[in-house]
Amino acid sequence: MDFGEIHGKYGDRLSFHGTIGTQTTMPFGTPEQVRAEVFRNLDITGKKGGLLVSPTHLPEPEVPWENIRAYIQACRDYTR
Repeated sequence: MDFGEIHGKYGDRLSFHGTIGTQTTMPFGTPEQVRAEVFRNLDITGKKGGLLVSPTHLPEPEVPWENIRAYIQACRDYTR
């Protein structure tokens, strides 16, 4: 599912949880890709909000600690 499309269609009526892939970005992406996905999804929501940005499910053991740290730091750093 494309988060931008779904948020554009339903973001005025729904809030979302997740959007950071636990089968894609978290286990197989780089820390920079994790950070970029967090920022991209928060940019989509903009001032309208409606997103609790988080991994889509519980991170599995194969998720590198560097990506978990990158996710946490990106959430802290986002200020747009």
